[in-house]
Amino acid sequence: MRVDELAQRRFTHLYEQHYWSVLRFLLRRLGDEPRARDLTAEVFVVAWRRLDELPDPVLPWLYGAARRVLANEFRRQSRQVRLHERLAGLAVGDDEDQAAERLWVLEALHRLSDADQEVLRLSAWEDLSGADIAAVLNCSSSAAAVRLHRARQRLRALMADDASAPDERQANDAEADHA
Repeated sequence: MRVDELAQRRFTHLYEQHYWSVLRFLLRRLGDEPRARDLTAEVFVVAWRRLDELPDPVLPWLYGAARRVLANEFRRQSRQVRLHERLAGLAVGDDEDQAAERLWVLEALHRLSDADQEVLRLSAWEDLSGADIAAVLNCSSSAAAVRLHRARQRLRALMADDASAPDERQANDAEADHA
């Protein structure tokens, strides 16, 4: 029997033995069965990745993994709620100047490279730390910090160029009016 087959059999046994315990653990904390099933699947993905490191007995470890997956879910939901509140607040309290300013920033953002847009979104929209950005981008923390710093510089430069452009247009329009 190959090593892969042994690992698959070990995981299958682990899954069959503990799936319902982990699901009940998450259901008691969430109260939402579809979401609890999704999170249970995430717990077993983690278990599969760390199959060679799992202690005996494994159930307490699975509960610990479930707690971390659940904490990540609560953080995600909290970020999502904050983002919706921020967007709702902007939409309700907007005047034309605020709307124009947002469009100006978004237009500048869209002129950046995909890589710059992604690192800025991870920082500003997803509210990720430098270490989290590094994990998402699969690079070191210092590389992520440099990428973020450079992307911010490029965005500022684009916005500074755009800020001077309306003044130049107004000056050109004024010259045309006098001619």
